[in-house]
Amino acid sequence: MRSLREEIDELLSRAKYLEEKCPNAPITADYWIRLQVVCEQARRLCPNALKNFAPDESQKTWSEALLCLEAINEAFVYEKISMTPSVG
Repeated sequence: MRSLREEIDELLSRAKYLEEKCPNAPITADYWIRLQVVCEQARRLCPNALKNFAPDESQKTWSEALLCLEAINEAFVYEKISMTPSVG
């Protein structure tokens, strides 16, 4: 099992690379599922900062994934959350 930080880092790295290459290309189904899991866990850790936060179902692009992951990182920094819970 990976930590939430490791999962976010991996997803963020992939999103940054693919957003640069093809920002409006649709993301893969497996990536979308992983992104949703990370977002749900982030909402549990930062319920106030990420209260109404969720990736846009109508915008399943690399740009949207990048926006979501960067928002999670910012919320964690703001809330001073240590990202140690495991995912998967």
